[in-house]
Amino acid sequence: MAPQTELETQESADRRRSDRVFVPVPLVVSGQAEDGTAFEEETHTLRVNETGALIGLAAHVAVGQRLTLRNRKSDRAQACHVANVSPTGQRKAEVGVEFTGAAPGFWGA
Repeated sequence: MAPQTELETQESADRRRSDRVFVPVPLVVSGQAEDGTAFEEETHTLRVNETGALIGLAAHVAVGQRLTLRNRKSDRAQACHVANVSPTGQRKAEVGVEFTGAAPGFWGA
């Protein structure tokens, strides 16, 4: 993957609607993998914001796909969709998810 230019980095930051916070929130993510099989995976957030999160996910998912996040601390569930997928070269990809609706307090902060 080519490094982002300063302009691309700024454009990406401009698209983000709220600041990212480095908070590891334990989650259960469920949905269907790219091959159509149902999955449920325990993971945690890498970064959160008011409209979604960046999570580590071993399941293969695609941009636009719908998922459900369950916060294991509060047991609250929230629908979201995959905004981007960045392979890491590790077992888990970094997956950006965006809530499909307002989710005040979902992260517990």
